[in-house]
Amino acid sequence: MLTMRREASVTARSVCTVLLLLCSGCGPSFEGIWLVEHPMMVLDCFDDVEENFINAQPADVSVADGWTINDSDNLSPTAFFMQVEVGKGGSAVVVIGDEPYPGTVSRGAGLTVSWDSYADTAHDEFHSSGYRFHQVDSYRDDESLTLLRNPDTGGLEGTWHQMSTVTVAWEETDVFNGAAVGIAAQIPADEYLDGEGLINTPNVQECITEPCLLEVLETCEGKVAVTATFTGYDTDAWDALEDAEHPEGG
Repeated sequence: MLTMRREASVTARSVCTVLLLLCSGCGPSFEGIWLVEHPMMVLDCFDDVEENFINAQPADVSVADGWTINDSDNLSPTAFFMQVEVGKGGSAVVVIGDEPYPGTVSRGAGLTVSWDSYADTAHDEFHSSGYRFHQVDSYRDDESLTLLRNPDTGGLEGTWHQMSTVTVAWEETDVFNGAAVGIAAQIPADEYLDGEGLINTPNVQECITEPCLLEVLETCEGKVAVTATFTGYDTDAWDALEDAEHPEGG
């Protein structure tokens, strides 16, 4: 297994999940329009590679020909508006841009809304001779924003946290009849591994066990301090504010 670390930035309007937790005793004033601000979020990203090739190992893509390459960004803060609406029976909705996030309001616990994003796709190819190629792409994104009232300013302060994973996994028959199948091997081992036997050659064993396996996992995580200021604007103003923002670096 090879683990590599790098940094990346993420913009606030990519929020797919919002968790707002407002302290007890704050009263009903969390309902309305808020101006949210936070500095650039830095994501720590790690890549893991799993494989079962006989004479290969994960490539260290951060070091090539003696070079070590690191990238970093420093951008101005972002600012955008969010609207909080409270309904009957403890229901609530937070709107950021044109995206609603449903949740609940409870005494003592405040307001909580959430949304988890995921996408999975699978691709299979079979041949009557026994050859099989299988690919799975998986994406997960969990984000949370926790805000508590600052009694001195009357505003909200908290932390926005994000964690995402992207996984691509391949399986391919190792020893197969190339003449019958009529195609070259498809598992992209040469893009992620170093060593010998990176091409799954027909009629030749390149992997320790059947089938040949390759999985690439990227995990990114970060958090940033967030503040929110109550605007006092009437909710009728939302149409003019929902798309208003200062993006990071803008």
